[in-house]
Amino acid sequence: MRRFSVGYFSRIDCFKKGLKVGALCLGLSISISTGVAQNTPAASESALSAQPGQGEQSVTPEQQREKEIQKYDPLYRSNPALDRDDSDRNSSGSSASVATQVPAPPSPQQTALPGSIAAGNQEIPDNPRHNQGPQVADDADANAVQQYAGPAVLSRSYTLSRPMTPREINWSWNIGLNAIYSTGLATGLVNPNGTANYTSAFGQSTAWGFRGRHFWKRDQLGVAYTGTFNRYDGADRYGGQNETLSADFAHEFSPRLSVHLVQTGTILSQSYSLENPLGNAEVSAANLNLAASPAVQILGTGLRQTATTASLTWQKSARLSFSYGGSFFLTQEHGYGLLGMTGMQAQSDMNYRITRKATVGAYYSFNDYVYTGHVEVADANTFGGIFSYAFTRTLQLRLRGGVTRSESNGLSSIPIDPVIAALIGQGSVVVDTDRLSTFSDISAQVVKDFARKRTANVSYAHGLAPGNGLILTSIQQTISAAYSMRFFRQYTVGLSLGQTSISSASQTIGKYTSDYATLSVSRSYRHGVTANCSLSYRKFNLEGGPQIPQTQIYLTSGFTWGPGEGRLW
Repeated sequence: MRRFSVGYFSRIDCFKKGLKVGALCLGLSISISTGVAQNTPAASESALSAQPGQGEQSVTPEQQREKEIQKYDPLYRSNPALDRDDSDRNSSGSSASVATQVPAPPSPQQTALPGSIAAGNQEIPDNPRHNQGPQVADDADANAVQQYAGPAVLSRSYTLSRPMTPREINWSWNIGLNAIYSTGLATGLVNPNGTANYTSAFGQSTAWGFRGRHFWKRDQLGVAYTGTFNRYDGADRYGGQNETLSADFAHEFSPRLSVHLVQTGTILSQSYSLENPLGNAEVSAANLNLAASPAVQILGTGLRQTATTASLTWQKSARLSFSYGGSFFLTQEHGYGLLGMTGMQAQSDMNYRITRKATVGAYYSFNDYVYTGHVEVADANTFGGIFSYAFTRTLQLRLRGGVTRSESNGLSSIPIDPVIAALIGQGSVVVDTDRLSTFSDISAQVVKDFARKRTANVSYAHGLAPGNGLILTSIQQTISAAYSMRFFRQYTVGLSLGQTSISSASQTIGKYTSDYATLSVSRSYRHGVTANCSLSYRKFNLEGGPQIPQTQIYLTSGFTWGPGEGRLW
């Protein structure tokens, strides 16, 4: 009996010692695993959420289930902090933690509106580098830098064809059919009183397009082609085909050095003058290279244009970048009495990102114009500064300002004294003139993203332009405002208005002015079908030139279909 009790109690003592050793080992393993887990971001976030008064409190199973549903709910705003504009999203603290979160893949209904800041941030590829200015990569929060590249910089490298956004797009195509109606169309006939005859007409429009972009390790290739064919009943001269082709290739020699080649071609009929390209939220007058883009107005019956551009970008550091480029462009006008033009442009710019909210820089460009028959030859030098500032992640200011000095030499018609005119039988004489002029070169844009898929921008541009075939070397001023919103997930509404004026820098001809306002509504359906309707109103005025209709209304409504994006190879 004694042996049994001694053995029994000795086994109990051993069991107690084993429990103590096991508890000690378990405590050591928990402390070691906790220390390792605290080095991971997920563990640090869990620790912060567990601490009272810091971060979020422990969630219930129902709340956790709700969070999982919100990741895939298209009606839920996955990042409400981006909808507030009262604080900087790049500051430290809770806002910085929001900026470093990786958002869930958006559904098709959650894509950003064209022309918005959100769309610009989405369009920045990882490779090759996008010309949005250098990044500040030496800040403490490197992850936020990758998602927020700072305010965009006005590049002013665009031509009439409007290049594609440099993001990878699977190759896609689309077709559309529209019914159109327009007033103020010139028939080409003359009334008995000697005035031009104008009419209103219905018509049909067919549209098609193809686009895509592919990235490799060091190269990218993009192609965009759009075309329309318009036909009017009773106004045949406004019927015709419009086609635009743009192809670009970029190669990255190293992470600091890359080259970009762009080739564009445009064939336009007089019907293109009825479609105002600036009546669109994604097209900014401030980001349009006025010096290389002829004005397409109601005076012409169409034109052809081709442009070849090459540029070299050197990323000296994370904050500093340089760009050098040159282009050759050719414009042929179809209208009677309108002159075509051959032009060359050389430009360079420097951008330095002071902070993640501000970028400064400088630019220089040289332009040379030779008009048909050497009626006029002009060259100009432009230099100025660049400034971009992001007040918040939803409000940005982009500005370029400088001075242009232009010298033109050509034939000009000058009125003569009425007494002498009565003797010789003519009221003017053509002389060879040489004129030197200096004027401002300004481009400014303010972009604001609102909550619930709304965006607005105001743009202003003033500078040298090649004219519209009647007014040659000219000073063009464009101001525009656009607002776009999306509601009920399928509907998109856009409103835009503006004014464009052209005045000669060397001739005595009067100023040409065009005011416009456009309202458009579209609805997306399943299987890639989109219904659209738009109404445009324009008012024209040409001082001292041929008579043109004072007002014009353009209405279009139809459907567009595309099978969606797919791989070409």
